[in-house]
Amino acid sequence: MRKRAGMRIAADMMNDNSVDSQTSSGLLLADDFSFLSFRGRKLNGITSISITLEYVGSDVTANSAGNIADVTVGNLPEGWWPPEQVTSYFGKSDDSDGSFTVQVNGNMILKTMNNGATLTAGQYVFLAIMWISEND
Repeated sequence: MRKRAGMRIAADMMNDNSVDSQTSSGLLLADDFSFLSFRGRKLNGITSISITLEYVGSDVTANSAGNIADVTVGNLPEGWWPPEQVTSYFGKSDDSDGSFTVQVNGNMILKTMNNGATLTAGQYVFLAIMWISEND
């Protein structure tokens, strides 16, 4: 927005909302995943991560309560770790979903899936998460 004569200037008008930092490299994956895309962005104190992977491991099936044995996805690059453990949802290419956690050391772990859902080799896994990072 262009500032014009006589306009009041609010604090938000001073934000340029340009990206403070971004990355698409440095993601370390566990053996059960193959890289398709990774993007990390930091903007105005918010970190957002978006990852698309192909699962290449053995079948993982959720029980009737949706629980699975923890599946390590990999590790985010240093400097892209959350200040506290955060949990979000992931999707897979068959329209089922689940939850995953990013630990303070950047380790990402699949935790749950839809009741009775199975993660099989060849399926895509879509992970997205964001947190307040204060961009330190």
